[in-house]
Amino acid sequence: MAVKGYWMVLAGNLLPVVPSEIKVNVRGRNETVDLINGTQINLLKSPSLAEISFDFLIPYFNYPFVGMSNLKPVNYYINLLDELSRKGKPFDYILSRSTPGGKTIYATVLNVSLESYNYRESAENGLDVIASVILKTYNYYSTRVLNTEVSQGAAVAAVPETPERQENRETPQYYTVKSGDTLWKISKDFLGDGSRYTEIASLNGIKNPDLIYPGQQLKIKG
Repeated sequence: MAVKGYWMVLAGNLLPVVPSEIKVNVRGRNETVDLINGTQINLLKSPSLAEISFDFLIPYFNYPFVGMSNLKPVNYYINLLDELSRKGKPFDYILSRSTPGGKTIYATVLNVSLESYNYRESAENGLDVIASVILKTYNYYSTRVLNTEVSQGAAVAAVPETPERQENRETPQYYTVKSGDTLWKISKDFLGDGSRYTEIASLNGIKNPDLIYPGQQLKIKG
């Protein structure tokens, strides 16, 4: 059944039913080393990327607990998972928590990749489908290319910097405002141009661009 006060978005698509349980697994990568004198030391390393796993219901009928007039067919959500798996690009994951009155408390907004998924049908669930998903947080990175030139018998290495792989980065459809944010900053971070803040204001019906607050959900792209 639906979980009150929660909603989840994958790649701009609102799930019809929020998972009843979400597991987040972060493994440590610290390494214990034996020294010559017999003592041990612990080499501290950054933790592994977080894995997020959950099952969610894909209902065939628009049950009362679904509460979505725009419920899409079952195969729409299955095709979505297939596309995210094949596309090989990160996408936005949003889990928002709100009060019974509808006011947002806080939200988790991450860039993730789809590591694996499966879905199952059973006589117990009738025409409904249960999908199981494993996501992993995604960190954008830059690379360097080593070009080697031979000059008078000597190898000369040049290491030009390659900018961050923006071709793999997609603008999230939604963003949760954090303390210190401004529409200009949000526009610069996600649209690449702070002066485009008016586009975000227009999308969200904001009359005064200076009035945004932490926890507010903003639509970044139409």
